[in-house]
Amino acid sequence: MPLAPHDFRLSTLLGVTLLAGAMVLPAVLHPLTWGALWLLAEPLLYRVDPQRSLFGDIGRGAWGRIVRLMFGGLVAGVLWEAYNALSRAKWIYTVPFLEQLKIFEMPPLGFVGFAFFALEAWSLYHLCRAWRSAWRAAFALGFVVLALLGLDRWTVSSTLPYVDDLPGVSATARTRLERGGLRDVFRLAALAPDSVAARSGLPPGGGDGGAARDAARDRDAARGPAPGRRRHERRAARPRRSRQSVARPPPRPPPHPGRGSRLGAGGPPRAWFRVVT
Repeated sequence: MPLAPHDFRLSTLLGVTLLAGAMVLPAVLHPLTWGALWLLAEPLLYRVDPQRSLFGDIGRGAWGRIVRLMFGGLVAGVLWEAYNALSRAKWIYTVPFLEQLKIFEMPPLGFVGFAFFALEAWSLYHLCRAWRSAWRAAFALGFVVLALLGLDRWTVSSTLPYVDDLPGVSATARTRLERGGLRDVFRLAALAPDSVAARSGLPPGGGDGGAARDAARDRDAARGPAPGRRRHERRAARPRRSRQSVARPPPRPPPHPGRGSRLGAGGPPRAWFRVVT
């Protein structure tokens, strides 16, 4: 049965509502983004290319393409998470209320998002193809650049821990270490005690100099066993936290050594990136 105009208006309204809800309460309603863009894109795609529109398939009673897309998205998601689970550079997800049961690093319910993501990818791809023009391409490129800048601005709090993040180090010691060019924790951890003392003027071994180096070595051990590698931690969730809160381990210990940190079940959802270069 063909879809009526009010069906498309309802889809647009529902898509806007879901997207607005996810933006207002991202800690709770973030899964709504999985279908919001599809509900917004499909009415537009139906107008310009009804043969490739999935709403057109629904109106014709042809569900095969939708089922294949969702199944393909689910398979791709399982492969992605399988590769991610054993990767040296990986994502670690923390999702409220769903921390007890996981497949690889993802709660089982999270795999549903891959199926809906496949529908969004299909609709947006064909919509962009139907709307090809120079000014639209420039607009899309500008939007992507702004989105990436926004991600770094509002979702990344720290990419590298610094000396002022270390616990148990006095303000005087931090100041002298920074004046000696030892603001980078990983660099401080790699130096011998005599080198730290020579550059900062702090006494080697015990005291503030030894406490700072020991704290730096503890932080350095969390990044993995390979020497000379740097670990970056990024968080893809709101609200933005201070660099100190990102650098310090959360209250709950990770279930596997060296695989990052998890938050308690009551906290907002987060995806921690571990990028080794």
